[in-house]
Amino acid sequence: MKRDLAALLDACVLVPMPLADTLLRLAAGPGIYLPKWSDQIMVEVSRTLQERFGLSPEKAMYRENEIRRHFPEAWIEGYEGLIPAMTNHPKDRHVLAAAARAGVKVIVTYTSRISRPPPLRHILLRRKVHRPFSRLSIAQPHRS
Repeated sequence: MKRDLAALLDACVLVPMPLADTLLRLAAGPGIYLPKWSDQIMVEVSRTLQERFGLSPEKAMYRENEIRRHFPEAWIEGYEGLIPAMTNHPKDRHVLAAAARAGVKVIVTYTSRISRPPPLRHILLRRKVHRPFSRLSIAQPHRS
């Protein structure tokens, strides 16, 4: 199967292991899409795993190294110069800049702070306490 669809995975969907595992399995091998992320996203993932979930730095690094080994084509570079031009929430500008640099049209995230300039879509996962991931919305691009 040819992977024509590339999607940027935000840190918040790479932290929870069940969700990250599902997203990465869907991308593995021939996969149904090509996952994308940046070093800054992975730093955020590792920091969150250590600070909020008590993972040791060694285990966080092992996880990142395994992701690097299995998805070497996923890393986005050269987006940093685009960050100042982004107008979304300051904490999430790096995400939108990386998506723009990679030319992806889909961002998978939990946060709605990432704005969508046309023709970008994002898959916004909404969490509910008793029914996690029960609602999946795909935001449509703005129409002129």
